[in-house]
Amino acid sequence: MVDSSDILRGKVLIVDDQEANVLLLERMLRGAGYDCVTSTTDPTEVRELHLENRYDLILLDLMMPIMDGLQVMEGLREVQSDGYLPVLVITAQSGQKLDALRAGAMDFVSKPFDLAEVLVRVHNMLEVRLLDRELHNQNDVLERRVQERTSDLREAQRIGHFGSFDWDARTDTIVWSEEYYRIHGFDPKQGPPTYEEHLKAYGPESAARLDAAVKTSMQTGEPYVLDLEQACPDGTRRWATARGEVKRDANDKIVGLRGTAQDITERKTAEESIRKLNRIYAVLSGINEAIVHLLEPQALFEEACRVAVEDGGFIAAWVGLVDPADNRVRVAAQWGATEGYLDDIEIIVGHETLGCGPTGVGISERRRVVSQDIDHDPAMAPWRDNALRHGYRSCASLPLIVGDEGVGAFSMYADAPDFFDEEQLKLLDELAADISLAMEFAGVEKRRRQGEVDLEQSGVLLAELLEEREHNLEQLARSFSSLIEVLCQVVEMRDPYTAGHQRRVSELSVRISEEMGMPTEQVEEIRVAALIHDVGKMVVPAEILTKPGKLSHSEFELIKDHSEAGYRIIESAHMEGSAAETVFQHHERCDGSGYPRGLMAEQLLPNAKVLMVADVVEAMTSHRPYRAALGMDAALEEIEGGAGRLYDSEVCKACVAVCRDGGFAFSA
Repeated sequence: MVDSSDILRGKVLIVDDQEANVLLLERMLRGAGYDCVTSTTDPTEVRELHLENRYDLILLDLMMPIMDGLQVMEGLREVQSDGYLPVLVITAQSGQKLDALRAGAMDFVSKPFDLAEVLVRVHNMLEVRLLDRELHNQNDVLERRVQERTSDLREAQRIGHFGSFDWDARTDTIVWSEEYYRIHGFDPKQGPPTYEEHLKAYGPESAARLDAAVKTSMQTGEPYVLDLEQACPDGTRRWATARGEVKRDANDKIVGLRGTAQDITERKTAEESIRKLNRIYAVLSGINEAIVHLLEPQALFEEACRVAVEDGGFIAAWVGLVDPADNRVRVAAQWGATEGYLDDIEIIVGHETLGCGPTGVGISERRRVVSQDIDHDPAMAPWRDNALRHGYRSCASLPLIVGDEGVGAFSMYADAPDFFDEEQLKLLDELAADISLAMEFAGVEKRRRQGEVDLEQSGVLLAELLEEREHNLEQLARSFSSLIEVLCQVVEMRDPYTAGHQRRVSELSVRISEEMGMPTEQVEEIRVAALIHDVGKMVVPAEILTKPGKLSHSEFELIKDHSEAGYRIIESAHMEGSAAETVFQHHERCDGSGYPRGLMAEQLLPNAKVLMVADVVEAMTSHRPYRAALGMDAALEEIEGGAGRLYDSEVCKACVAVCRDGGFAFSA
């Protein structure tokens, strides 16, 4: 009889070259009550460790630099006399799952792994292993346990959206689990459908791939794993992962198939949403960078259109400005597949028909207007045929507002209907506000320059112009603060896992510098530098910033470039003070071990010494895709341990006083 205590006493070995993954799995298993959990990051040790300890379960990562998981399993087979390989493979590469199963692995878990799924898999594999050992003398107990597990499996399938099937080709009989019926939209009371009816549950392309995979599997014995799109009667899209493997009789003849289906609609929907958001983030990043560098509205309009198409993946984009003489919208800039569409376009703000489209309404009502389905949107009637010929299927028009007046619109076109969701549209609203702010700033700057010319020509206007200049300087200060906030948001949008990082680093930097008694002006310089210290990450690809696993050498080198990139961005904006150099130095260390220039303590700015400590503390106390948050105690231990070597001693002392004795806590 195998009870829970037996399972929890099962010997488990975790093999992963990533220390963070090992710690996470160890913590999870020990938290679930498993007592005999050991681990190694060296795959070359596994064979001898298993020979010595005879583990009940080995959680094995496939992708390791010294020896991959398949080579490890080859060594295990040499010492596993009963032929049972107690391996649960962990991998992010779908193509390697089949290789692992062929190599003898009992099961696999996909990265990034779901902790609940891992616990279920670990529990079930340990139980099966222990039951296998008692098979010859506990048949009755095993049968009752199988019945219990069947009920648990049915519940697990419901919770995990897993369904299973079993087809016997000899009798042409098929059995579906309850969840399998639900996933495919069939009524369990009517029994399983025919094979052809089953195929009709999928879209044509998915049905053809499944049919080909089933036939190949029955001929060759190869298992299959497919992500398939389902054809729902209500027209909605759903997705399922179908897995199948052959059944063989005692003579090793293929006699049928069995497998599973998992509803992955939520995952696919999330992936699609992330893909779309990444396109919007790319547009935000590029345009906000243009706002920093380009002062003339025309140059900004052209760059905004280019970025929307080339970086954001939209098929067309244009900026239209209202001609006050006749309220017609004139094309100011365009990019992408616009030839033949904008040549003769006629939009009149306020017109009964020619002003009813997204651009006209957006300008007149000063709000964003979206057409999610151009083909069926009555408001697009005057332009529909031309738009469809150019491949436009949905569009968004964002009003450009200067003061309280709608002066134009920035319009973008996608090649699929229903492209824009609410989260994307909120980001686009911010984008339109940023461009509007830049336009307003450009207008202020133009008036300021004209005022200076007028001042030279006439001394009588001196008092008035000085007053306006003072007003303009205040507005420039507000605009500068807004641009700082924009830069913070751009960095966070490209790396959602570190959202709020710069703001929290700024909070701690201010408290440390105040604790050290620095002057108010210097505290403000540190605050601003901390708010934008990671602005250079705009040049790092988003997929590297959000990568959950270990970075390669080349990827880490790209990450390290962000300090210099941030320096160049801030320096090119002619920001006063030491912000640019402080950002350049925030990853340096007092012993010269930092990057990018390997500066020593005497070469570092006091502001940079504060920023580097605050950056380390915040990073260690925050969650990252490749590890959990380590907590404030661990962060302070790091700071105290590096005081006088990596970090400035006085800064470390002030940081500990603020965080440990002063009760400092990061905002949400």
